Amino acid sequence: MSKRIDLVRRAYETAAEAGYLETDWGWFFDQIATDDCELLVSRTYPDAKDIYAGRDGWIEFWTAFAEVWQTWTMEADRIYEPRERMVMALMCVLAKGHESGVSIDRREAHVWIFRGDRVRRIEAWPDRDEAYRELGLSM
Repeated sequence: MSKRIDLVRRAYETAAEAGYLETDWGWFFDQIATDDCELLVSRTYPDAKDIYAGRDGWIEFWTAFAEVWQTWTMEADRIYEPRERMVMALMCVLAKGHESGVSIDRREAHVWIFRGDRVRRIEAWPDRDEAYRELGLSM
């Protein structure tokens, strides 16, 4: 397994153990991400900003997210490296809304872009096929 795949896998495992909606994400920036790491989730969550950058951006995103979702879990179906400096994580997302009680069970694609040994950018797609098309990857 490549170092990058191992790093991505460790990030998901640590977030799951800490609780996606409860963690302060300091460990993520201390161990895994660049200080200016960007999170792009507006394709998947239309109410989200286009880009959340750095520690403050991540905290802003997850704080707002925790207000909407009562539970949030992700499990990896597959994590692999389709290109140099890119790791693709095919994720199963299970969640339940606070007030709405709405449940989701979705198969997302998360693309992790690296700068050296650190994550520089993460993009999420609600549809794996769409991610493959936009990135010019084959399944």
